[in-house]
Amino acid sequence: RASTKLKLKLVPYLKKMAMETHETGLPMMRAMVLEFQNDPTCEDIDTQYMLGDDILVAPIFSEDGSARFYVPDAGGDQSGKPWTNLLTHKSYDPGHWYEETYDYHTLPVLVRPGTDPLAV
Repeated sequence: RASTKLKLKLVPYLKKMAMETHETGLPMMRAMVLEFQNDPTCEDIDTQYMLGDDILVAPIFSEDGSARFYVPDAGGDQSGKPWTNLLTHKSYDPGHWYEETYDYHTLPVLVRPGTDPLAV
């Protein structure tokens, strides 16, 4: 039920990103290097992606729920500011790798600093 509610809250953001994809050809699911071209760490990351402009997703690939993910610097006037997990509200400083264990009800879904995809 909680997942369905979250999905419904994200519909305006997803529609906005779908329109951007339609108009520009930029994919909605983006490799990290596409969004963070000046961050050399993002060049080889293939276990996480950006969902539109503002959401970083790091899927869980292990049975025990462990995840390893990198948080890039958002750049611009948000440079150095932490990203926030959309589900747990935990903050993550940019420029670091993180290792955590997640359960069936959560995963690393981080929101770019200075944005609120639920308020689109």
